Amino acid sequence: VKLAVGGQPPLDWIDAAKAQIRELEKQLKAIKGASVDVDVYIRSAKSIPGGSAKLVTAAVDMDDRQVLAELSDKIRDKIVSGVVVIVGRGDTNHPVLVSVSKDLTANYNAGKLLGDVAKVMGGKGGGRPEFAQGVAPDRSRLADAFAVAEKLVLPN
Repeated sequence: VKLAVGGQPPLDWIDAAKAQIRELEKQLKAIKGASVDVDVYIRSAKSIPGGSAKLVTAAVDMDDRQVLAELSDKIRDKIVSGVVVIVGRGDTNHPVLVSVSKDLTANYNAGKLLGDVAKVMGGKGGGRPEFAQGVAPDRSRLADAFAVAEKLVLPN
């Protein structure tokens, strides 16, 4: 007796189904990323004195780190010069990302900023001078975390 699913041997059908799932997941990520209006966050950006650089803080109801990183890149590319702090929403832990444009890495280190911001929410993380990511369990402290970002990036 030969088993077949949809006219295919079961293992071939499983492999094809897995490939289809991966493709659908990619499409879903693209839709999620495209559905976020980065201009909303850019309009609320605060100017960093001494030039045209901006600080953008964003609370995004999304857990997908890849999509959040792409969102961070889009915001950074649009503001050209600045610091972007994004906190996503997960089930128990929330992703935190910090991106610093290359022209500002001498003054601001994404890894250090991320550590300080995530710590306020009980989290941690790290990364390179221009990009860092981590997680934090206490999203109720989001306003405090963004206040820390402002204190570190914007002078009194």
